[in-house]
Amino acid sequence: MVFEKFQKEVTAILARYPVKRSALLPLLNLAQEQEGFVSEPAMREIAKILDLTPPQVFETVTFYTMFNLKPIGTFHLQVCRSLMCALVGSEDVVGWIKN
Repeated sequence: MVFEKFQKEVTAILARYPVKRSALLPLLNLAQEQEGFVSEPAMREIAKILDLTPPQVFETVTFYTMFNLKPIGTFHLQVCRSLMCALVGSEDVVGWIKN
């Protein structure tokens, strides 16, 4: 069980929301804090806790860029890729990072 050690936190999160499914994002955050990413067992457990299907939880994880489906490195760099950032040289930064 992924949340065994964090049962108090899970209970506290669920208590804040009158509708259980509203606790989805906080529970995903808790899972990611615990493991460094949102694992498949964590998604299944969250789905069970919130009476959702695993695909509903997976859809949410893949929709938000703040969640990772696999472990990431020690440093996580994000570069703005919008038009405004591109106009001031974000592509140069991306090229520098890749090299």
